[in-house]
Amino acid sequence: GKVRGALIYPIFVLIVAIVVVIVLMVKVVPTFTAIFADQGAELPIPTQILIGMSDFFRKNILVIVGVFAGVILFFKLYGNTEAGRLNLAKMQLKLPVLGNIGILNAASQFANTMTMMLQAGLPMTKSISITSRVLDNYYISQEIGKISARLEEGHTLGHSLREANCLPAILVDMTAVGEESGELAQTLGMTAEYYDNELEQATAEALAKLEPAILVFLAGFAGFIVIAIYMAMFGMYANM
Repeated sequence: GKVRGALIYPIFVLIVAIVVVIVLMVKVVPTFTAIFADQGAELPIPTQILIGMSDFFRKNILVIVGVFAGVILFFKLYGNTEAGRLNLAKMQLKLPVLGNIGILNAASQFANTMTMMLQAGLPMTKSISITSRVLDNYYISQEIGKISARLEEGHTLGHSLREANCLPAILVDMTAVGEESGELAQTLGMTAEYYDNELEQATAEALAKLEPAILVFLAGFAGFIVIAIYMAMFGMYANM
């Protein structure tokens, strides 16, 4: 919940930024373009680039919107298939910054849920089965779900997690230590607190990088538009 809540604001800002860029390119810039065209003067290169971008957006806005909608629909339909859901979950874990947050989130969910299940007195196989259905990432959920069969074959939880190779090494090692000491629930409880803190810190760091990046992008694009328009206007005044 914290991760989703923290990402709402930057995602909202990014969507607004995209909408603003489209409006500028389709509605605002063409107004200045008409003024420059009436003067017939040679335009600076930045202004020519801006006009070219504006013309492209204005002429192909329906195509651009259609492509975006098509991509979203494709991923939606692809994600509804078993193979697609699995591949998208794997892809999510490989994303820069967000992939690490996804892994930490899975580790936190696993440790917290297993702690509750074991403290409630459920057998190991049942605890793993329930925990696998709690995990957000579908790929990790499927890999953890397969561990029940390994446990029934006599493997330890630590060894099974190491074979699955989908959760952080620290969590796997702490699980093995907890099993050997006979205090698995307590060990997982402490590990859960560790990953809760790591997840919160990683999310805060990601937001600290993401928000300025969006603002820099907006400032850079707005600055480019201002420079392109003012260079053309100064050129017009010089020729008057």
